[in-house]
Amino acid sequence: MRLDDSVFLTERRARYAAIVAMVLGLVFCLEWGLIGALLGGLLVHELVHTLAARIAYRRTSSSSARLVSVAVIATLVIGVLVAIGFGAAALFRSEGADPAALLARLADILASSRASLPEWLSQYVPEDADTVRGVIVAQTIKPQTRVLAQARGIDCVEVDFDRLAGRVVRDPTLF
Repeated sequence: MRLDDSVFLTERRARYAAIVAMVLGLVFCLEWGLIGALLGGLLVHELVHTLAARIAYRRTSSSSARLVSVAVIATLVIGVLVAIGFGAAALFRSEGADPAALLARLADILASSRASLPEWLSQYVPEDADTVRGVIVAQTIKPQTRVLAQARGIDCVEVDFDRLAGRVVRDPTLF
């Protein structure tokens, strides 16, 4: 059945139905925090159709051109992710990123930032790198993590980073 043949579904009604579906989908994405996924999907859709138009030759159908463009995009994305993985592994295996060096750097940062912290918080900042080894600092610490850490003699400190920076966040929203 074609759009022209239907008495019930006219072009105007189809356009309104598409607009309503688009608005409902956008509200759903906003409500569930899926804007990143929506934009990523739109980007992939546009890339597929742009590449398919360039791949389509006289003998190639549009569906096979889209299939080839999806394969090209998937290969590029997987290649970039594998390269990032190898880069991260190389970074963590290098001499400058071993845990002892990172811990010493963290202790230097804490020592230099002690002057800029409020009085009530600076008394809780550890003095040296050995003290830092026994502290978990996070915005939220799950109860299971707290129990396991305290069983091993590790102190847990929950810090509200927004309050520490002087920001007041009422409700986390995208816009």
